[in-house]
Amino acid sequence: MKTKTLILLSAFLLYPFSVFAQWGVKGGVDFSTIFYSPSVSLEKYETGFNIGAIYDIKLSKKMYFQPGLLFVTNGVVYKPTLAMEKGETHMYAIEAPLIMSFRPRIGNKVKLITDFGLYTRYGLFGKARFDFISGNSYVDDSFDDYRRFDMGLNLGIGVSYLNYALVGTCQLGFTDAEKGPIGPKHQKNRISLIYYF
Repeated sequence: MKTKTLILLSAFLLYPFSVFAQWGVKGGVDFSTIFYSPSVSLEKYETGFNIGAIYDIKLSKKMYFQPGLLFVTNGVVYKPTLAMEKGETHMYAIEAPLIMSFRPRIGNKVKLITDFGLYTRYGLFGKARFDFISGNSYVDDSFDDYRRFDMGLNLGIGVSYLNYALVGTCQLGFTDAEKGPIGPKHQKNRISLIYYF
């Protein structure tokens, strides 16, 4: 009897989310770097990818809550210096965005998407490579210098049509990217295509 009651209670509590919620798959291109300040520019953007699943929960006619789980790349391409010819850091991570999404209708089947929220990201593995003018090279684990955990602001704008959506996202990190005392932040621009089931 207790088991049946628990099952019925769980179904009753989860019913609204199952009716007004949708799974989706998301994938696209990432452009990531680290940011010191407007006056200090030592790095360029690295091109990577994002892929994963999202879950849209409809809160009202125009407002949605969208958690997700993504596998992403994160990294930096260093500008050449007098000693270094080329330098790159590549990181692969799991990312969990938590987004509030406002979606007013702007056409018959078209909606404008404006996203605001946070993300957390944890680095799984990666490597750094530096090629010097002298001809020597140095390869190491990227997390010798970079922190595995990152958290920041997630802002996006896009458009949806039927079961498809195209969203551009800007991420600004709150936490220090490097383990050193300077404290640059991660910065990322993202273009993603979403398909809802």
